[in-house]
Amino acid sequence: NEPAAVEGYLLVGILRMDYALDYRAADNAFEEFLRRAPKNHPSAEVAMYRLWLSATEDGRISEALVRGRRYLRRFPDGKYVGKILQRFDELKADF
Repeated sequence: NEPAAVEGYLLVGILRMDYALDYRAADNAFEEFLRRAPKNHPSAEVAMYRLWLSATEDGRISEALVRGRRYLRRFPDGKYVGKILQRFDELKADF
């Protein structure tokens, strides 16, 4: 329940994704971070974006679309909106 320990899940996810290219392990870490972190945690947006990015880079497009929609609903003015909409033009209709 320590805030620093919760952020560890986010960091593990980033490392698993960026250096090991282990997208499934990264997903697990990002999801665990989102489960344990408070809803208003400042890094929640990064975790949700990384979940989308993981599915996109791993070729799981239908999953990436679901995750992109979820991100856009939660962070309509988010930092990564442009990147998601640039990659998946079809999400503009939902936005």
